[in-house]
Amino acid sequence: MSSKAISDEFAVCESCGSIYVARMEPDGTLRPIGVGNDCTCGDGSFRRFGE
Repeated sequence: MSSKAISDEFAVCESCGSIYVARMEPDGTLRPIGVGNDCTCGDGSFRRFGE
């Protein structure tokens, strides 16, 4: 897998704990799929599920 590959992950909102299917960008940023760039609670900070 190249360093520029995009992968699908599960992401957890740092604020409310909601779990989303997310895309991990090449820079390591997690963005939820289907809800915009932020969680429905308004926070935009995510971590990988299980970390």
